[in-house]
Amino acid sequence: ANYETPNYLTSIEHYMFLNNDQFRSINLSEGGARLSNELSIFIEYIPQMKIKPDILIFFDGYNEFNSIRYNGKPDDDFYWTASVNSRVHKPLMFYFDGLLEKSLILKNIFHNILSLSTTRTHPDTIEESKIIDTVDDYLNRKKILENLCDIYSIKCIFVLQPVFSLSKNLTGTTDLQIAKWHKKYFKNDDVIYNFGYKRILASDPKIYDLSNLFDSKNYIYFDYVHFNKIGSKII
Repeated sequence: ANYETPNYLTSIEHYMFLNNDQFRSINLSEGGARLSNELSIFIEYIPQMKIKPDILIFFDGYNEFNSIRYNGKPDDDFYWTASVNSRVHKPLMFYFDGLLEKSLILKNIFHNILSLSTTRTHPDTIEESKIIDTVDDYLNRKKILENLCDIYSIKCIFVLQPVFSLSKNLTGTTDLQIAKWHKKYFKNDDVIYNFGYKRILASDPKIYDLSNLFDSKNYIYFDYVHFNKIGSKII
């Protein structure tokens, strides 16, 4: 719904097709989606299209590891781990988590003083096996998608996106603020994304790696994964 691309200058498609009216793009992405979610989206929408797309681009990486960042399972997505699981199985905990998200004071008391573990807290350490299982899940979904792309004669391109923890030499004021906040609340991200991205690329060299695209480019990120219109133009 373009919630995070409020105008055409923030849209990657604008820069891809600048001064060229031969192409039309359809954005089927969902916030927080990983490749398993995109597989479901493919199955739901592509068969219904009378005119199939020539090319599909899967732009992923960050969300693949979002579940384990919140102490979830490698084959779950962020929404299931952070809220839906509790809403289904522990509704009182779900509303309690929601309450904590609205109050930094309560969040600090329960998380940092009382050391209460909730679905919105991050583990101090991350097991390497969880990263490996997450990578395996991504590669398995990719194989299924490649088979579907062959069935519908669609060229499918798989891309690993830039993420803040992998971007080097960022020295802007906001970049330093993001780095400070990031190291405080997401201690495992450097390990997760370094190891995870390398394992994906070692397993499948056909995947495009854009993880270093924003190296030495300040004021691109406005949080640890989202980027501004300058970032969209670079991509």
